[in-house]
Amino acid sequence: MKTLLFLTVAFLFVTTTSGQDTIISADYFLPENFSKSLKWNNAINTNAINEQFYCKEDSLNIKNCNVAFNIINTEKDFCHLYYACKWCKDNYEVAFPKLLQRLTDTTKIGLEPYTDLYITDRPKYYIQNPMSTGSRPGILINEDIFTIAGRASWILNEITGENFAIVHPSSTLEKLNQFKQNWIDWIKKLK
Repeated sequence: MKTLLFLTVAFLFVTTTSGQDTIISADYFLPENFSKSLKWNNAINTNAINEQFYCKEDSLNIKNCNVAFNIINTEKDFCHLYYACKWCKDNYEVAFPKLLQRLTDTTKIGLEPYTDLYITDRPKYYIQNPMSTGSRPGILINEDIFTIAGRASWILNEITGENFAIVHPSSTLEKLNQFKQNWIDWIKKLK
């Protein structure tokens, strides 16, 4: 009975994106109890090491889901986007279904220039730090974080350490729907 109630609440969970209410599918939610995979645990450790290369000061101090997802949906500042990603990693139970929901949102937000951020599909965006001594490798992102779908995919991969779904500028809606299904299948395998 408790599981049925959880699934009912999960399916009816309402969120706001682009000013419209949408229902989040129960398939998007992580199970209540599961063991994190080795990739997930490695991602936690790797992310802790990599944080020194990202933004230095968290002046945003994101407190809730609405703020984090407003940043994901609209922000052009990479540091702000990074701290929204960090909030999602710390609050993955809440963030996961909302990120899955955004995997098919092709809205282009863009990014303001950020030194030493290299997005593989957007090489013209790269700005090398003229003060770089080569000791700091910069930030390499394989996702198209200019779009909401790319941001959602990047954050999902940052949380879990997976990389079977990578959003590119050329990704079609059909491909994005397949990525969403891949994540749903991945969730179903969690124990």
